[in-house]
Amino acid sequence: MNLRLPAALLFIALFAGPAQAQSCNSDEDCQDGSWCNGTERCEGHATRGMCMPAQRPMCSDKKVCDEDGKRCLSPKKVDKLLTGCAEGEIYSGAEKKCVAKPAR
Repeated sequence: MNLRLPAALLFIALFAGPAQAQSCNSDEDCQDGSWCNGTERCEGHATRGMCMPAQRPMCSDKKVCDEDGKRCLSPKKVDKLLTGCAEGEIYSGAEKKCVAKPAR
């Protein structure tokens, strides 16, 4: 029984994706231009590496990723940046202006 074929199929199943693998010499060769989705890396031999996807996104699930600013923001900070509302206010789409945040 040839065990190499099933192992090769397992490797393909685990690591194959819609895009073809890209060879690389350094991590910089693998970057896709998106900061938010994490840092791709070059793994393998120095002259025959393969690009691997990022292990995790840059921001946790509780943060919002700002691609242009290359930073993670709290949802409250995003509201303030996007709407210009002062602390204690939220943007009302119905009124099209900042209004006092309702008491909880």
